[in-house]
Amino acid sequence: MVFQLVSFLLALAMPVWLGWLLARLFPAWAPGQAAGLASISLLLCFLWAAAAFYAAVEPASCGDEPCGDVAPYGLAALLIFGAVSLLVGFGLGLIGHWLGRRKRDR
Repeated sequence: MVFQLVSFLLALAMPVWLGWLLARLFPAWAPGQAAGLASISLLLCFLWAAAAFYAAVEPASCGDEPCGDVAPYGLAALLIFGAVSLLVGFGLGLIGHWLGRRKRDR
């Protein structure tokens, strides 16, 4: 349980840190550009977790007999949750960019 909590917190901290780092290294970049690049890290974490969950659940759900589509809306849910994680990563990247720019402007 502790490993999952630490992994979740690191996944949320990664876009903030990347936004802060991009604001410090490339001050001429627009905030949306830096936040967009930083948001990809949270999307990749989500896709890795979704693929690991699918790989763990799919073989155990049917047994020996062939089964039909066990999750008919699985792809739609994956796309929606992926878009939500991308938007959350973008917001966290903007916060990180704001923190990095604020510290640089002092």
